[in-house]
Amino acid sequence: MKDSFRNVDRPKVFTGVFLVCLAVILMLIEREGTPLFLKVLRFIFLSAGLGLYVWGRFFSRRGE
Repeated sequence: MKDSFRNVDRPKVFTGVFLVCLAVILMLIEREGTPLFLKVLRFIFLSAGLGLYVWGRFFSRRGE
């Protein structure tokens, strides 16, 4: 398990973390009258970010 850090696809992981942070910032600035478009955009950012993070962290196998 020592070599597990070598199997990480860093660009996907960093992009995923960035998108999750962006979704959290959008969630924090939401108000009661927030348009549906921003809520959908936040959901898209969150799901894409989590998907990229999981894909880059656990399912990318470089060198195998």
